[in-house]
Amino acid sequence: MDTLELMSYRYQLVKECAHLEEELNIRRRQDRHVMRKSELNFSAVHASGIQIKGPTHLTARAVAPELGFNIHNLQAFFDKVPPGSSEGAYHMHGEAIKYYVSGKGIETIGNKTYEVNSGDTVFIPANTWHGTHNPGPDPLLFLAITTSMLAVPLCIQPLYKAKSDEEDTDKGTR
Repeated sequence: MDTLELMSYRYQLVKECAHLEEELNIRRRQDRHVMRKSELNFSAVHASGIQIKGPTHLTARAVAPELGFNIHNLQAFFDKVPPGSSEGAYHMHGEAIKYYVSGKGIETIGNKTYEVNSGDTVFIPANTWHGTHNPGPDPLLFLAITTSMLAVPLCIQPLYKAKSDEEDTDKGTR
């Protein structure tokens, strides 16, 4: 990519980011404070907007600016990891706290592995590769509260995802 192409691409991304931030600010002005259980919409798209591999892994956004919460640095979501499955590929983002609502699983954080059970809570440091695996017979449900993805605006996340996919392919994890 030559210099002109790079600057043009950057300009388009900045423009798109400004548009997206404007839309998020409109939604933040709803100033919501409560997400009702009945409003949780579980789907096969991860909280980051990335399509999840596998047909039964589900996630639901709970607190995020696009849902009308006046929030800038945090997000919260639920993940249902089916038996014998993993929560997407190993990934990294800002700091996170996971609370395991039901089931049992294995949480890998960096080069450490932990058995986790219903009622356990883990802390994941920023920019640390991690992931959840459910080797058991029952679904694993957890609530995750994370800082915004590397503090990167939403329009940049596809670039981050593409880089993450390249790294996963290099590691042979997909």
